[in-house]
Amino acid sequence: MASNNYGTRVKGASIPAPVGGWDRRSPLAAMDPKMAVVLDNWLPQLNYIQLRKGHAQHCDTTETTPVKTVMAYHSATTANDKLFSASNDTIYDVTTSTAAASSVTSLTSSLLNYIEFTTSGGHFLLWVNGADNPQHYNGSAWASPAITGVTKADLINVWSHKKRLFFAEKNSSKLWYLPVDSIAGAAVAFELGALMDKGGYVVGGGSWSFDGGAGPDDHFVAVTSQGQVIVFSGDDPSDPNAWSLIGTYNIPRPIGRRCIIKIAGDLVVMTEAGVLPLSKALIRDQSIDDVALSANIQDAFNDAARNYGTNAGWQIINYPKGHMVIVNVPLTEGGLQHQYVVNSLSGAWCRFTGQNAYCWEVFRNRLFFGGNTGKVYEADIAATVDGVAIEANVKTAFNYFKSPGRIKRFQMIQPMIYGDGNVAQGVTINVDFSDSVPDAILGGDTAASALWDDADWDVDSWPVEQSTYNQWQSVSGIGQCAALRMRVIGYSSTSIPITMQLNGFNLTFEMGGFI
Repeated sequence: MASNNYGTRVKGASIPAPVGGWDRRSPLAAMDPKMAVVLDNWLPQLNYIQLRKGHAQHCDTTETTPVKTVMAYHSATTANDKLFSASNDTIYDVTTSTAAASSVTSLTSSLLNYIEFTTSGGHFLLWVNGADNPQHYNGSAWASPAITGVTKADLINVWSHKKRLFFAEKNSSKLWYLPVDSIAGAAVAFELGALMDKGGYVVGGGSWSFDGGAGPDDHFVAVTSQGQVIVFSGDDPSDPNAWSLIGTYNIPRPIGRRCIIKIAGDLVVMTEAGVLPLSKALIRDQSIDDVALSANIQDAFNDAARNYGTNAGWQIINYPKGHMVIVNVPLTEGGLQHQYVVNSLSGAWCRFTGQNAYCWEVFRNRLFFGGNTGKVYEADIAATVDGVAIEANVKTAFNYFKSPGRIKRFQMIQPMIYGDGNVAQGVTINVDFSDSVPDAILGGDTAASALWDDADWDVDSWPVEQSTYNQWQSVSGIGQCAALRMRVIGYSSTSIPITMQLNGFNLTFEMGGFI
């Protein structure tokens, strides 16, 4: 065995900010230095990671049950835009901070699936829930559309294709569709059962474009509960010359009914094996693991689907202003939720905690969610999470510092942070794949691990201005490889979100011999 006596020469090294995001796929011993083992409430940007923004109460409906639906209505005139929520048995107007009950006050289920659809007759917000007769909002009032030929209360999902509304029937392989440019009228049945050789029922669908827009190459898509994607071309299912089957494709089973979104022209489906863009998932010679948008967090996604997949509250939503695609993960139904979030520009993932959301919606380019106790919140705006300081955690990839097999004694860490808020933090070092969490104490209290307060970074004296902070801190660890673990709690005396960017770390260590 080679000597492991320590020399006196101190070496320095740098670790970049984990802009590659949360990694639950790579082996710990071979993870890219730009990835992170833990990345909670840090949002990866292209050049740094940033403390996520918090949320604040927008409106209290006074209900005590979860807000299971938040719906946006965008009129031709912005002044007539509306935001609605559904909780218990009532739809509320929550456009402002004062909730107003609408005329819809006898819902069997407040878990609504909805669409905003424009015809020559105006703008409409239409919902279905598989239990009550559908209703639409026309800009001034709610009404039940005169849809005939079908038991309306059995319609449970809705989407549009080539100016026509399509509906999924509850627990059925049957679809229904309306005339072109219509919000009502005679519904026509469209049976898919012969194409569903795995059984199940139709979950939902969408219009899928190959050119990134809406045009003649748009294809009709229906997704089943057993993970089959049925694709047609054309615009009229009643005309064999204007409607043809492209094929039936197999993907992992979808989760819930709020599992399909459109990003540009592509359809993205949230499944038990991750978030799949159909443009890649339906190419038969590619592995699902390779094409999933969530490939880097595959293990975490699989665990969540296995443990919580039957809970209500799963949803995927695109938030273009924040460059985020958000997957809502209900750990306990109506109680505790996390969000798996990907930067839509870089493909880097992270996890949001402390933001208990049952459902999500984008309204006037702002992000809202329904809470578990009758309240609607606006996200991505505040310095806190509904008045509570934001806590963030990061654990970098383990690094051998170009010397695998050699022992190192780690001594000092220098976080490279740019920020303007009041923060307490703890930083420590994890060696040889260990996992220890540093303390983070508000108010500069002492703790066993190195705190900014120990390094004269007292939160009481942190100026509320944008500054760079790079104080060295002592750590202690002996091992072949190391990861840096930092826990921060950020807060502000105002509602303005904190600017806090982590650009990376420097550290020092003494090099020893081979084991």
